[in-house]
Amino acid sequence: TALITVASSGENTIILDAGANATATTEPAKASLFPAPSDIVVLQAEIPAEANAEALAWAHSFGARVLLNLAPARPTDAAFMRRVDVLVVNETEAGLTLGMPAPASPTEAIGVARALRGLGPKHVMVTLGADGAAWASGSEAGHCPALDLGEAVDTTGAGDACVGALAAAMALGKPFDEAVADGIRAGSTAVLAPGAAPSYATLPRVTRA
Repeated sequence: TALITVASSGENTIILDAGANATATTEPAKASLFPAPSDIVVLQAEIPAEANAEALAWAHSFGARVLLNLAPARPTDAAFMRRVDVLVVNETEAGLTLGMPAPASPTEAIGVARALRGLGPKHVMVTLGADGAAWASGSEAGHCPALDLGEAVDTTGAGDACVGALAAAMALGKPFDEAVADGIRAGSTAVLAPGAAPSYATLPRVTRA
């Protein structure tokens, strides 16, 4: 159960009760899904760390890549983090993961993304709300600004839209910086309407040729 409040600015605050998520296992996925090497398996921190560790090993056994959206932030095993292919966090989660204040500007966020890359993930994206996102991939790093598509009505679910589009773009073979841009476009679109899933755009609207 997620109790969500939305301010007049469109920003949201979420109080989460894990409920059944706290007992989730990987067994249903293992029984019915067979990832291809091009696939991206998306994990998040609302299920037990043990389940995520099992899911990562299972995905890698098929050659698939794993995207971890570390939301909400929590202590994460260093060995597990080194095996993550893509790490996505917001600025607050980034600070908590590194044990430091959240970045105060896109320039600082680029440095934070590089620091998170140093924990092992091949690619890192730090979402910054209205400031877009910072990213690091290999020796490269940069900032992708948000799109001004209109007044933000409700930011609920924008992060999930961003993660979904990022994963889809990577599965289609796009370079990481282009996949980040697709994620930001999806997140920027999702804030234009109230609610989470009802505000999501379809893939052709958020991906670039």
